[in-house]
Amino acid sequence: MGNIEAQAEGGSPVKDTYQEQVREFHRVTGQPCPDRPTMPDAVTRVLRVRLMLEEVLEYAAASGVEVSAMGCDIADVSDLDVRAVPWMEPDLTRMAHEATDALYLTLGTLVTMGAPARECFDEVAQANLRKAPGGKAEIRDDGKVMKPAGWVPPNVGRVLETLPRDATPGGREGDGS
Repeated sequence: MGNIEAQAEGGSPVKDTYQEQVREFHRVTGQPCPDRPTMPDAVTRVLRVRLMLEEVLEYAAASGVEVSAMGCDIADVSDLDVRAVPWMEPDLTRMAHEATDALYLTLGTLVTMGAPARECFDEVAQANLRKAPGGKAEIRDDGKVMKPAGWVPPNVGRVLETLPRDATPGGREGDGS
């Protein structure tokens, strides 16, 4: 489990307790929870995508937002019609619940891959901060922060490469993964 530890001030390891709680859920329910980077099998990958989409749609409903597909395969958010609608009342409590469910599911997805949430998050957070060089960001009309010229994306692969790997897809705790 060393892959989910970080160094606190003074050099002592700090566990990502959120990921540990989700890992425990996976362990007690027999879900994949390899202790090193592992490619999940196709069944697990499809399940995780379905669950993520379900959580996003539940959050949308709690937010008073309707999402519909435009009659095609969805390859990008531009293939969706996403809009606030007056007949769907947003509910802050439900929004917080659904956002937390999405966070829990995201952490579980990282658990199924044996990926360290803290280190992956730190890499992505640092890359996002690079979108605002000098504290200034270009923001699109809809509120999206744009990538500036020369922006360097996160290198999560580097994070995973620093850890031992399991070549067996779909690793479960205790099966050598």
